[in-house]
Amino acid sequence: MAITFANIFFLAVIFVLFYSKKDEVFRIRVLLYGSLLFYFYYEPFLTPLMGVITLVSYLAGNALAAFPKYKKSILWVFLLSLLCLYYPFKYNGTFAIIMNDIFHFKGLRWLYLPLGLSFYSYKTMTYIFDIYYERSLPQKSIEKYVLFISYFPQIFCGPIMGAEEFFKQLKFDQDYHHDNVFHGLRTIIIGLFKKLVLANNLILLIQPAYFTPSQASGLEWILICVLTRFYVYYDFSGYSDISNGVSLLFGIKVKKNFDLPFVSKSIGEFWRRWHISLAAWIRDYVYYPLVSKFSSYAGIYISLIISFVCLGLWHGDHINYILYGFINGVAVAASTYFMKKNRLAPPAPKWKMIMSRFGLYFFLIFMPSFLLLSPDSATFFEIVKAFLKTETWFATDYISGLNILSIVFWVIPLFMIFEYVLVFYGEKLRLRFEEVSKPQRLIWLVFGIFVTFSLLSPQINYRFLYQGF
Repeated sequence: MAITFANIFFLAVIFVLFYSKKDEVFRIRVLLYGSLLFYFYYEPFLTPLMGVITLVSYLAGNALAAFPKYKKSILWVFLLSLLCLYYPFKYNGTFAIIMNDIFHFKGLRWLYLPLGLSFYSYKTMTYIFDIYYERSLPQKSIEKYVLFISYFPQIFCGPIMGAEEFFKQLKFDQDYHHDNVFHGLRTIIIGLFKKLVLANNLILLIQPAYFTPSQASGLEWILICVLTRFYVYYDFSGYSDISNGVSLLFGIKVKKNFDLPFVSKSIGEFWRRWHISLAAWIRDYVYYPLVSKFSSYAGIYISLIISFVCLGLWHGDHINYILYGFINGVAVAASTYFMKKNRLAPPAPKWKMIMSRFGLYFFLIFMPSFLLLSPDSATFFEIVKAFLKTETWFATDYISGLNILSIVFWVIPLFMIFEYVLVFYGEKLRLRFEEVSKPQRLIWLVFGIFVTFSLLSPQINYRFLYQGF
């Protein structure tokens, strides 16, 4: 899915219909039928898969509440049912190979990953786990539950929102709220800027290297890894901003999915600021249950590594995704260990702290970034070979083929300034902007949209990266 006029028109129609009648049931149905239509437009053949997963989870939630004596059995039946529906599509390549090797069945190559499968499947697990651990009650209204799973601003790339957090905001009997709409549009514009201006310009620079990884040298791959991390950030946080802004138009407030991760002082803090909804899901439903089984510090570190490997597997079953999770798990475990060890040590000199933070970002955050963008294991191994090829390590042929000035004088300064303004002046700008009259706010919003679409974004409109997960 890319940003298109059709999507904007669809949003405008849903917005007008939503506020055309002050009735809670009517508004829920506008969002529900709009969400189902939206998903069916993009996934007409695999919409029934979402329907089956939704129905199975809804029935399982009711069964957990009705038969608490058998809740462990019900949970396992649900998880196995979800696995049978989820695994063949999410890990279709591996599944097809296994079926061919065991049953000599070669008819499964047509399987592909449906848009949003990981996000809506993890939503169903959130719902079931919360009922199982008695954190919430099952939703009685099937309409509200289907809306929770299929909610169109979040269906393709999240964020993964908790069921109770969503349901308690479905009180749609209030009047049109100007501040919600204004703040929603402002958040959407920030997201559009991140995606169309920053992410789409960055992918133009780095994408060719992933098609022909052996053409770039080790030195060039260092630059590509740095740009890749910024690309992933601006692409995904841009979608999250757009999603949160659209939700705010309807009065639904969603927590941030990214919270300025590049100001982090440790790898642990980075992961508390990066893809917050997925990291929180892994923490609550993988790490906490695992660590509760151990009574030693070693158990904490093992649980961290396993949790991050699961995070890598969420992206896919290629070796690069598993390695990405493992590297980050080891890094967070090591960071946790040394933070405990250094708590009683005297404070280090400032220059050592600066150097350690540089090493943190360079080796643990930027360098593994290529693992996320490698389309398959073969590409991953080609990139590793490029890093190890010492005779051409300092070559600059790939960079010479690009407009290097566009990297140095356009893209990098643009997103550095953008981050700096958000970190140090974001709150001040927000307060100043709220003092401006409503008509002037509208003028500035229209101007922002015009600049974003017309002047700064490249001609090619790339899809969002995380809809492929």
